[in-house]
Parts: sequence; structure tokens; C-alpha cells
Amino acid sequence: MRLTRRLLVTAAILGALFWGANLAAEKVAEARIAAQAQKTFGTTSPPEVSIGGFPIILNVLQGSIPTASLEGRGLTVDELAVDVFRIELEGIRASLSDISEGRRIQIERGLAQAEVTSRAITDFVRSRGYRLTVTALPGKIRVSGSVRGATATAEGTPKQVGRVLQFRPDSVMVEGKPLSGAALAEARKALTFEIDLPILPGGARITSIDYREGRIVMIATLENASLDLSGSS
Repeated sequence: MRLTRRLLVTAAILGALFWGANLAAEKVAEARIAAQAQKTFGTTSPPEVSIGGFPIILNVLQGSIPTASLEGRGLTVDELAVDVFRIELEGIRASLSDISEGRRIQIERGLAQAEVTSRAITDFVRSRGYRLTVTALPGKIRVSGSVRGATATAEGTPKQVGRVLQFRPDSVMVEGKPLSGAALAEARKALTFEIDLPILPGGARITSIDYREGRIVMIATLENASLDLSGSS
């Protein structure tokens, strides 16, 4: 009886120690990932990081992290101000030293999202030489600009071709009235833009864009990919 009790007590102590060590390893790993992510992404503060896959301590020692998620703010990519960015990764093959020293890591799959406000996408478009105002709407955008001293507007969904985002309106309104003929051709040309999309942190390339009220969500899907944590794309 006493032996059984001692074994149970010993098992409980060892379990508690292992649980504590696992929790400590998880916090260390999250802190290192956050610190390197701040350097790579250039944010003013470390992003929030959460890793999963019990037992973390064994996975980390084996150079494997089953899942990791990051969320942060205050990111600027190629002059585009990102309001919120989120990254979900699965099957990360990397050691803590790989992460803390900013090496390239391998992942099985992942999803990166960058939320951009209408104001930020307008500033980005203007930085490319277009004197336009862009407003994000559900499933589309509204583009406004000056045509012969009057404000012209057009709505539609931009077309993504590789890294290029194109907007070419079919119809244009000036002061609530549709245009036609030569006036329509001139207004369509004035409201057309074509810009190169930025490459997201880690070298992730945008694969789709979701248009919502007041913001645009740029999405990069990752499959058997590598992410560069050195700070270069």
C-alpha cells in the first residue's frame, strides 16, 4: 500500500514537472518566434504568438512545431500600411535556433492574411501615380477621381493577374448620371489603375483578395512552402 502510494506521488510529481517544463518551453518558443517576427515584419511591437501540439518540449527538441499562429498590427509592406495581419501555420519544420537566428523555415501548409483599410489602399494607389480614391465595399470597390473638374465614380471588382491588380470600369457615373460615348471612354481611362501587389512577410505571395466594407483582406495560401525569416522577401 505504501509502495503504491509512493509510486503515485512520484508519478504526480514527475507529471507536474513535465507539465511545467512543457509550459516553460512553450513560452520560450513563443517569445523567440515573436521576437524574430518583429524583426522580419518590421512592426513596432512583437506580434501575439501561440503555438500548439502537446508535448511542445519534445516537438521543439526534435525541430518540429505542429501549429503556430501570429497576429499583429502596425506593419508596412512596400509602402502599403497593413492594419492587421494574421498567419496560421501547420507542420513547421524548424528548431528554435532556426527561428531566433532568422533562417528559412519549411512548412506543410499555411494561411496569411493582411487587412488593409480603404484609406491605406488609397494611399498605396496614389503612391503609384494615380490620383484616385478607393473605397472598399462588400465584394467590390468604388473608385473616384476628377474628370474635367467633375467627380467621376465607378464600382466593380478588380482583376488579379499574378501579382498585378487591375481595375478597368465598364460604366462610370458623374454626379449620379451615367456617361456614354467619348465622355465615357475618357472617364474610364481616368479611373483605371494597375498596380503590383506587395509580397507579404516571409515571401508569401497574395493568391486572392476578399473585399469587405471599409477594408480589403489580402490572402496568401501556402502549401509545402518555405518562409524567409531573415527580413528579406
